[in-house]
Amino acid sequence: MKAFFFSFTTLFLALDPLGLIPLYMEISHQTQEREVLKASVSTAFGVGVGFLLLGKGLFKAVGITMADFQVAGGFLLLALSLKDLLGQPYQPPQRGDLGVVPLGTPLMAGPATLTALLVCQNIYGFWITVLAFLVNLALTYFILSRCERIIQVIGTRGARALARVTSLFLAAFAVSFIRRGLTSILRQPSP
Repeated sequence: MKAFFFSFTTLFLALDPLGLIPLYMEISHQTQEREVLKASVSTAFGVGVGFLLLGKGLFKAVGITMADFQVAGGFLLLALSLKDLLGQPYQPPQRGDLGVVPLGTPLMAGPATLTALLVCQNIYGFWITVLAFLVNLALTYFILSRCERIIQVIGTRGARALARVTSLFLAAFAVSFIRRGLTSILRQPSP
């Protein structure tokens, strides 16, 4: 249960469904809302599980260890969270299948989520990670399908503030990944 909780929490912070609310509302006004949501969640699931199945094999083929990936992924998550905390929000394109790109990938199944998936798989195992990912996608679907009600309660500023808090927690998880990766690297015997 503890492994599922930590995997779920890491993936929730990486997916950041609350931070997606303002962007989703903007995108959903340009096209059919439900179709965009279904396409985005399906795309995120396919990309995420595909990356879980192929990621380790690819790393092995090119000589990258999980400790290397934890450090690199931790720095990437840290950079993405700092960008969200300090930078400009992502601006979506105005045409195309907005459910697949940009919402499904790179926003839902982007660098933060893919990094979190592989690190969680390494720490907690494949099935716990996939289950946590599925629950997060279902929760994301639920949140985004009710985003107008949520915005009525917390407002656009409140949604952005929640997104910033989520980014702060993601930064803390990123530092944890870096620490774990460096600890693993330092414990490896010298060649």
